[in-house]
Amino acid sequence: MITAFIGCQEDFLEEVDFVIEAPANVTANFVITQDNTGLVTITPQAEGATSFVINSFGDGSSDAANDIMPGTSVSHTYTEGTFDVSLTANGLNGLKTSATVPLTVSFRAPENLTLILAPEALTLTVSAKADFATYFHVYFGIEGEDPVELAVDGSVNYTYPTGGDYDVKVIAFSGGSATTEKTETVTMFTETLLPVDFESFDTNVFISFGGTSNSVIDNPDSSGNSSAKVGKVVKGAGETWAGNVITTTNPIKDLSIKNQIKVKVWSPRAGGTMTMKLENIDDAAVNSGEISATLSGNKGWEEVIFDMSAIDSSKEYRKIVWFFDLGTMGEGGDDWTFYVDDFSQDAKVTEPLTAAPKPLAHPDNVVSIFSNQYTNVNVSEWNPNWGQSTTLETVKIEGNETLLYQNLNYSGLVTNYDPGTALTGKTYVHFDYWTVDATKLGLKLVNTAYGDGDPKKEALVSVDAITKGEWVSVDIPLSDYTNDTAKFMQLVWDGSASKIWIDNLYFYNLPSDAPAAAAAAPSIASDDVISIYSDSYTDVNVSEWNPDWGQSTTLETVTIDGNNILKYSNLNYSGLVTNYDPGTDISSMNYVHFDYWTKDATKLGLKLVNTAHANNDEGKKEALVLAPAIVKGGWVSVDISLSDYTNDASKFMQLV
Repeated sequence: MITAFIGCQEDFLEEVDFVIEAPANVTANFVITQDNTGLVTITPQAEGATSFVINSFGDGSSDAANDIMPGTSVSHTYTEGTFDVSLTANGLNGLKTSATVPLTVSFRAPENLTLILAPEALTLTVSAKADFATYFHVYFGIEGEDPVELAVDGSVNYTYPTGGDYDVKVIAFSGGSATTEKTETVTMFTETLLPVDFESFDTNVFISFGGTSNSVIDNPDSSGNSSAKVGKVVKGAGETWAGNVITTTNPIKDLSIKNQIKVKVWSPRAGGTMTMKLENIDDAAVNSGEISATLSGNKGWEEVIFDMSAIDSSKEYRKIVWFFDLGTMGEGGDDWTFYVDDFSQDAKVTEPLTAAPKPLAHPDNVVSIFSNQYTNVNVSEWNPNWGQSTTLETVKIEGNETLLYQNLNYSGLVTNYDPGTALTGKTYVHFDYWTVDATKLGLKLVNTAYGDGDPKKEALVSVDAITKGEWVSVDIPLSDYTNDTAKFMQLVWDGSASKIWIDNLYFYNLPSDAPAAAAAAPSIASDDVISIYSDSYTDVNVSEWNPDWGQSTTLETVTIDGNNILKYSNLNYSGLVTNYDPGTDISSMNYVHFDYWTKDATKLGLKLVNTAHANNDEGKKEALVLAPAIVKGGWVSVDISLSDYTNDASKFMQLV
């Protein structure tokens, strides 16, 4: 039996209202890194949001970010500036709320700016460091200058025209508008090169050692030395070899010629010594040797000269080392105080002692401007006033007129302007120069038939490298000139404010392969002549021409203008024999004469041989006399005094 108990109760349901609203208070939190990278972390925020979308980062980029969950973030890199970040908050049932949130990104100014200034003589190298810097601008302290951009890890340099104090400014830039700048004063010195004074002097290269001290001070005694600044040296109680050194910026030049070192010295007492040497910067064993001079002293300025002519000029020397009273210990005080100034370099020989070499071109091939050896064309203007510093005078050296240019920066000459000086057929310009101080020398040819700016008007050709202390012959092909060299009106020297001697300025052409005309007929009366070979006289008999004595020479007789001429080819030596017994008597003669023409010979001599004497007969058998410097391209007459022959020239059997 189943018994069920059932109860009933009435249920009452009340209606509940659910309200769903769009997200509210939409915004974003921004965190900007402080390293000037522009990286920003963006965290969207809103009430009732289930996710977020960043529609635009506001910087013009196409980037966007979707499905950003509440409490999470996204990152984006900005430049410096103000941006409107657009975002949308998503709610339930697709409800959305959008908002624009302003963002300002500003970069930190560079911090801890440090300037690194490295002066060397007149050249300054600048680098810089700063936190947050992306680049720098450098100002070297020159009026009106534009800034020079400097990379973070780079360097820039500038060479100042003169020494002095300069305010160097560096501006550091970050990724934005904020900058940091710093200015420091740097003292620049002229390069330390001979001559050396102390007016604008790099004291870093003035070093004392062994117990001396040095400094640059106002000149304490202007009598005998008008310099404002001088070097002061005090020899204290240290080593007996205590001294000083000045290190030059570059090796001392031209020591083979300018081998005298001069210095002004003020010493407190008479009879002291100053010892100097020049020394290699890397190897002290490479030096000039110590050279000493006795000082007049008596508390006055004097010039002391140290002769370095024995120095090995193939080596390099940058150190000028000197000692006062080498070998004696100093005591300091007034009695051991010295002053020095005006270290300089000079040549032992400062001007040419001999004339320029005699030119070798034959007059027939020459247009001469200045030379005692030729007939010169007329020059209407010498060193005309074109604003140059040059002075010009004509001096005589061994009786030979020579042009002396002083302080030569440039100097011209004018032959004539109409029609000019023709150079037809000429292929070279020649001159000889002598100098101890020039650093450049060039010659400009000017054809004023052309106007200014026309490349055919003028051209300059310079000597490749200046040789000092000796006469140098220069031959420039006219083909090296790029203008029209058919004629010229002006010649212009281009120099380096130096002292130069010039001689033998002429144009010439190389000779042809053979003479175009015969030699001039001799004028000596036949009664006064013993002729060996000439169509103008009756010749003695020659038994052997060019006998085979092992020479390379070949000989032939050629005819020019109907005149018989001996032509020697590949002449190293060649002889002739008149007769061996009794020989050809020339005891009544005073001279031997011959005419020659050559294109390429460099020497020519004539030997008289008297075989009546044995080979060992105290030089009486034979002697050789050379012709003067060989002139090429024209007939040259040579007359040699028989007294120039040291052998017995009363007769001969052979001529060689």
